[in-house]
Amino acid sequence: MMMEAEDFVDYGPSEKPVFIGHYWFEGIPERCAKNVACLDYSVAGNGKLVAYRWSGEQTVSDENFVYVS
Repeated sequence: MMMEAEDFVDYGPSEKPVFIGHYWFEGIPERCAKNVACLDYSVAGNGKLVAYRWSGEQTVSDENFVYVS
C-alpha cells in the first residue's frame, strides 16, 4: 500500500526511516513511502503480526517485512 508523498507532508524523503502503527492495514505488508513503514496489519482482527528486519538502511525495503497470519 504505497501512500502518496502528500500523506506525509511533515515527514520528508530525506528523514530517517520511521515505523508506525495504529492504521489497521490489510493485505501484504509493504512500505508506505521510501522511509515510512507501517507495522499494523490488524493482528487483533485476524490480520497479520508484522515485523521489519531493519539493519540501518535509510530506505525501507518491502523484502524486509516478515509476518505471520
